Amino acid sequence: MPLLFVAGVLGSLFLFAALRAPSGSARSFADATLPLGGPEGYSIDDFIDLPPDLDGRPEEEIAPPAEGADDPVPALEPEEGQSPQPVPSRVRVRYTNYTVKRGDTLDAIARQFGLDWYTLLTVNGIRDPRRLTPGATLRIPDRKGVLYVVQRHDTLEDIALRYRVPIKTIQETNGIENPNRIWVGQELFLPNAQIPRVLPGSSAQPERFIRPVSGRVSSPFGMRTHPISGRRTMHQGIDFASGAGARVVAARSGRVIYAGRLGGYGNLVVIDHGGGVTTRYAHLQRIVVRRGQRVRQGATLGYTGSTGYSTGPHLHFEIRINDRAVDPARYLR
Repeated sequence: MPLLFVAGVLGSLFLFAALRAPSGSARSFADATLPLGGPEGYSIDDFIDLPPDLDGRPEEEIAPPAEGADDPVPALEPEEGQSPQPVPSRVRVRYTNYTVKRGDTLDAIARQFGLDWYTLLTVNGIRDPRRLTPGATLRIPDRKGVLYVVQRHDTLEDIALRYRVPIKTIQETNGIENPNRIWVGQELFLPNAQIPRVLPGSSAQPERFIRPVSGRVSSPFGMRTHPISGRRTMHQGIDFASGAGARVVAARSGRVIYAGRLGGYGNLVVIDHGGGVTTRYAHLQRIVVRRGQRVRQGATLGYTGSTGYSTGPHLHFEIRINDRAVDPARYLR
C-alpha cells in the first residue's frame, strides 16, 4: 500500500475524532488550515460572510440576527421525548442510501456521487475507511461537507465561526427555523466546512490583555439568567456598559480574522493572537478594520452599539483558547 495513502488514512482518523469531540476538548491537526472538498479544497470567500464593503452584497443578506434576544443562545438540553422540529426547505440537505459492494473503497464511492471521502467519513461515523463491510448501508448526502454533533454551550454563531459556514446556510441546510433553538446532540450538516484552526500545545495560558473599552462590567462570565428567555445559560464573555459610540480597541496585538455581521453577535470583530488564542468584540455600532488586517494592542477596532441580540448599547468581549471560552477577567489588566 503506498505510503501516501496510509498517511491520508491516519490523518482522516484524527480529523474524524476531532469533529466528534466537544468544542471545549483538546484537539490538534497536522495542518491547521486544511480545507475539505478534495485536494483542490474551497476558497473561504465562497462561503464565509464578509462585510458589504468587502464582497459587494447588501447588508441584509449577511447573517441577519433573530429578533428578541440578548446574546447568542446556547444549545438547549432536550427534555425527555423532545427533539428539534426541522422545517421543509428546498435547500435542505437530502440523503440517499448506498449498499457497500465487495471491492468498494470510500474514495471510489465518494467520487461516484461527486463527493469527497471526508464527507462520507463524518456522515457515517466511519473509524477505519480501509474496512468497509460488504452489505453495509452508507448515508450519502447530496453535497460536500461535515456532519457536526451539537455540544453543550454551542451556539450557531460559534459553529459558523468555527467551520467558516454562514449561519443562514446552516439554517437552510438543516431546516432550522429558529436559530436560538438548537439541541445538544443534534446533528448539523455543514456544507463546504473548513476544518477549525486548532494548534497543538495551544492550551497554555494567554498573556495579559488590556481592557477593550471603558466602562463597568455589567454582566460577568459564567452561568446567568438570560435577560430575554429567563433560562439559565452560559455567558461566554463579559459585557461592558459603555454606552453607544465608545471606542473599542484590540486587547492584544494580532490579525483580524472576521469583521462583519454574525447573528446574535451583531457587528463582530474576531482577532487571532496566535497559539490558538482569539478574542471577540460584539454588538459594535461600526467596524473600522478589515479581515486580514494586522492590528497592534490598543488599535481602534470600532465603536460600541446595540447590533445583534442586544437589549442596549454595550460591548460583549470574549477570550478563547482553542475555541473554548475562558473568563476574560482572569487576563485583563
